[in-house]
Amino acid sequence: MVNRRRCAEYIESKYKPSQLEYSNLEQEERMALVEIERVLRLKAKKRYKPKPNILVYVNLSESEPTQLYANELYQEFGESFPSVWLLWGSGTFRLWPNSAKIKLS
Repeated sequence: MVNRRRCAEYIESKYKPSQLEYSNLEQEERMALVEIERVLRLKAKKRYKPKPNILVYVNLSESEPTQLYANELYQEFGESFPSVWLLWGSGTFRLWPNSAKIKLS
């Protein structure tokens, strides 16, 4: 989806009955990774000056990004952003520079 308006989606969904009957964590994780890449691609096309640090909110409570995934994204988008961070479940992940998981207690 291009040009999504999340607040409108949330307002619409508030009045609809839930359509989710089961949860497939692996499928959700794959979808999240595709969405993260899509968002980074859209932002990279804008060629911001100065280059922004990016924070992406991932609406999943389970799983977490892998080092391989972080490396792949860095290869594609490292020139566009000095740093990329993910808020994923209860963790905060810095994909680059110096990838790390930051857990607040």
